[in-house]
Amino acid sequence: MCASAVPKARTRTGRQDTTVVTAHGAVAEVGGRRVLVCAADQGVRILDLATGDEAMPPPAQFARRDIIAVAVGALHGRPVAVAGGYVNHAWYLDSGEPLPHQPAWPDMARMVAVAVAEVGGRPITGVGSWDRGVLIADLETGDLLGEPIEAPGGAPLGVGVAVVSGHAVLVTRTSMGIRARFLDLPWLPAPEAEVPYAGFAAQEETPPPPPMFFARRLTPHPHDGGWCMALGSFEGQPVILSGHDHGEIDVFALGSGLPLQPRLAGGNSSISAIAYQHLGQRPIIAVGSVDGMVRVADLTDLSALTIITTLAPVKALATPSPATASSEPRRA
Repeated sequence: MCASAVPKARTRTGRQDTTVVTAHGAVAEVGGRRVLVCAADQGVRILDLATGDEAMPPPAQFARRDIIAVAVGALHGRPVAVAGGYVNHAWYLDSGEPLPHQPAWPDMARMVAVAVAEVGGRPITGVGSWDRGVLIADLETGDLLGEPIEAPGGAPLGVGVAVVSGHAVLVTRTSMGIRARFLDLPWLPAPEAEVPYAGFAAQEETPPPPPMFFARRLTPHPHDGGWCMALGSFEGQPVILSGHDHGEIDVFALGSGLPLQPRLAGGNSSISAIAYQHLGQRPIIAVGSVDGMVRVADLTDLSALTIITTLAPVKALATPSPATASSEPRRA
């Protein structure tokens, strides 16, 4: 749950300039200041990152309702948030007003994961539900886009959307793995058809390179979905980062489905939270573990920037977007 004020965590350098919140949260800029929107056991809290104080009241719909997931984005240049759990709601962060067209989630679709992304110039939101798979909606009209998408391996515990070679790609994390598949959106080109490799083999011809196929696995082991994931870009290509047991971190390229490098080491404890963002020109990764440690490093050469010690297992991490990031990384 979110504390009444954001507790300060002491870094190894002795400075107390990093905030820690053990809840699922996301960072947004509202009226020139950065705020943390976090899901909690009894609703949603919106905290000022600079002071830890309440920045604004949450929507009344969340009063005394358990909220599991939250994501932020933009609609017509205004900051918006989508949150859900036992109640699902989307609203403007700068005014608290609900979006005029709420996403048309089915009744009793309990969210366990949520993402907001702009794809092809249009904002969409994707949610993972315990019993309905992944649902995609147009954030402007509220309309559902297509049928529910089944997540191979069980309930989707994490969802993300990226664009690979002009095609929208949905990434889902379950307890049985992390997988990517094309997302068919009406305003984008249709995914490439599957290449009939059997025909090439029969004619002893060399087939073209395969396109990204349906439900590509993005973990080295077939039944390991890890504990957390984050999407981003590295060296000009979209990537997925995931945290696993024993401090192991995977970095896979979404386009090829191949690991970019051997598994990284983030300590000895299970990686329970991960965040990734470019701050200036530097690709910064922050990983939190169940032993209460947070490690911040440059992904290019894995040089450690700082190590933060907290007093409890780290449940979630958030970094500012490029528009709000300073030259010094902050983490919530």
